[in-house]
Order: sequence, then C-alpha cells, then structure tokens
Amino acid sequence: MLASTYLTVLQSPSRPLELVCTRLHGWGCHITQCATSAEVLANIAGARTDLVLIDVDVEDSMALVARLK
Repeated sequence: MLASTYLTVLQSPSRPLELVCTRLHGWGCHITQCATSAEVLANIAGARTDLVLIDVDVEDSMALVARLK
C-alpha cells in the first residue's frame, strides 16, 4: 500500500522528521526532502506528490500550509 506513496517533506536543519522519513522509506515510500517552501512548491508542481509533511519550525511553514489548502 505505501510502496506507491510519494511524499514531499519540508523540515528544518535539525531534521525532526528524520525518524518518520526513515520508517516511511523502509515501508517503500518515495521521499523527496526539501529545505524551503519554494522547493516544496517546485517539487509538487513537477512531480507526483501524495502527501506533504511540514515541520512547523521552518520559516513560512504555516503560509505554505495555507497555500496548499
């Protein structure tokens, strides 16, 4: 089920989502990691994305959530 899931992940340099990403990757998910909101928007515009995980500590993360709604 998860093997065909594509995730885009935005996280701060401290990488709080790293354990989650490692587990999801182990389950077969395809993960693209981004460092900025602009990278997230570029990735989802040009590649399949089923789910976006966003670290709320990243600058402008809540603005990104509002934009993706």
